[in-house]
Amino acid sequence: MFKAISSIIGTLLMLIITIALVGFSYSYISGVFTTKTAEVFYVVDSLNDTVTISNSGTAVVNSMRATLDGNSIPIAVVPNIQGLVGYWSFNEGSGSTASDNSGNRNIGSLINGPMWIDGKYGKAIQFDGVDDGIKQNDGSNVNIVGDITVEAWVKPTLGSDSTVVHKDGQYSLLVRGGTGFVTWADSSIWSYATFGNQNIGLQANTWQHLVATDTGGTVRLYLDGQDKFNKPFGGFLTATNAIMHIGCYSGTDVCSTNFFNGAIDEVRIYNRALSESEIKQLYSGLILPGQLATIKPLATLTSGKHTLRLCTSSMCSTAVLTIR
Repeated sequence: MFKAISSIIGTLLMLIITIALVGFSYSYISGVFTTKTAEVFYVVDSLNDTVTISNSGTAVVNSMRATLDGNSIPIAVVPNIQGLVGYWSFNEGSGSTASDNSGNRNIGSLINGPMWIDGKYGKAIQFDGVDDGIKQNDGSNVNIVGDITVEAWVKPTLGSDSTVVHKDGQYSLLVRGGTGFVTWADSSIWSYATFGNQNIGLQANTWQHLVATDTGGTVRLYLDGQDKFNKPFGGFLTATNAIMHIGCYSGTDVCSTNFFNGAIDEVRIYNRALSESEIKQLYSGLILPGQLATIKPLATLTSGKHTLRLCTSSMCSTAVLTIR
């Protein structure tokens, strides 16, 4: 729920909120901080293990960092862009399921023991290229009709053909093994061969931001925020009854081939084709004036009181974090 505050530029109000992290209850103690800059943000609300902030200033927030009790901690900054229907951050770090952070409850079940590892942001999943995968529950919101965006941070080993995201007969994003070329298929033309293998500069053993958009017959491939390739291809997506998988090709709703060889993090599905500027935002974590963003602390916290310090590129503020 939005909590209104004064719009006076130069004042930062950290509202009292409560969030849940690692089974504890966390409370931010309110405080008022002043600044001379037009780069201003404030806390709007919280949900589970995330905090929503708003950039209420006139400058772009192009970086944000945090310390807990004087020690730097990692955070994930995700601009709130419309159309998100599935989001798997893999920050559980253990267990046999992967939660859907979009709120749509597309929970993934890990198949054949892919490993939890340190990722691009927080934790990620390491796939062995042999028989690993993640099977989503049958969520209607990823059964997309029309336009789509598929986004992920990938760290491939390029040893074999590697599926990033696959929903049989509807949409599929694949990295070719020996070359690192990228290909696509969708319900309008279910053929990797017709789309072709595209050299967009994907490298082995390094984290890269890979995005495919499909809008009304034009498919675009982005790498690290840059539009690397586009071509006319088919038309709009149509619905199928297939179940979506991450990390494997599933012809009969069972992982069967093209198992991803490497690591995947921060998978997101949108029910529209994002613009190049939106994709650049997601790659860089930029928060535009007037825009909301989700901040996720990626640290395990113990009960008691902690000092949390949030900083942008030009201002900082401090709050007391009480963990019960």
